[in-house]
Parts: sequence; C-alpha cells; structure tokens
Amino acid sequence: MVKPRFGLTVIELILSLGIILILFAVSVPLLRSFLLRNDLDVVQNTIVQDTYRAINLATSGERDSNWGVKITTGQITVFSGNSYATRNVNYDENYSLASGVTISGQSEYVFSKFSGIPISTGTTTLTNQANETRSFTVSSKGEIEEQ
Repeated sequence: MVKPRFGLTVIELILSLGIILILFAVSVPLLRSFLLRNDLDVVQNTIVQDTYRAINLATSGERDSNWGVKITTGQITVFSGNSYATRNVNYDENYSLASGVTISGQSEYVFSKFSGIPISTGTTTLTNQANETRSFTVSSKGEIEEQ
C-alpha cells in the first residue's frame, strides 16, 4: 500500500508565485494613481477650507483686520493684514500641504474686514505628478467655486 503524499510540487509553487507577482504588478500603478489623486483632493479641500476660515475671520472683525490666505507649494498660511508681505506674523496660521502638488495662478487672496469681500480675485490651479488638475475660483462676491 502506497501512502498518499501531501504538499506542493515545484510547478504549483512557481505558478502560485507567478499569479501573486502579476497581481502585485497590476495593483501598484493603480495604488500610486489613487494616492496622487487623493493628495490632490486633500490639498484642494484644505485650501478651500482655509480660505473660508480667512473669510470668517474677516467678517467677524477678528483683530480688527483684513484676513487672507497665501498658497505656496507645500504650505498655506492664513494671515492677518492687507497683504502677505505686510501681514502681522504673530497671527499666522500655517498648514502643511502635500509637496507633490504644484500651485499656479492666483496664490494670495485677501478679504475685507466685516464685509468679507475679496480684495483680490482669481483662479488657483493645482496639479499633481500625474498631471491631473483641480482648480478653484474666488469671485468678486467672495464665493468659492471648485472645478
């Protein structure tokens, strides 16, 4: 009587590893694409929320000053003052952004004390490493439109 053998043959092992490698090779680019798109969405949401914060600080008359946002690659600053260059640095609120997202277009928005009307308007465009873009526009009424 022959005893049955349990285990894997070399061919079964090679086939299993081959299938795992193929699945891994397909999933890595998809994961990278997802992460890049997610970074872009997070940066856009952060900038829009910080812009709303500047509008709220301006309309409430906080520190009896205009408020604004300055957007640079890797960072956004909510500031008190008529411009980023002449701001009161003691009241800066700095927030980090994903460094893989580049900023173009309007990079500074300032909102008038009490009315919240923007002194500067325009469109800011965000681009990730996969050349996907998101943008938002601050209108003359202080409305923010995301595209």
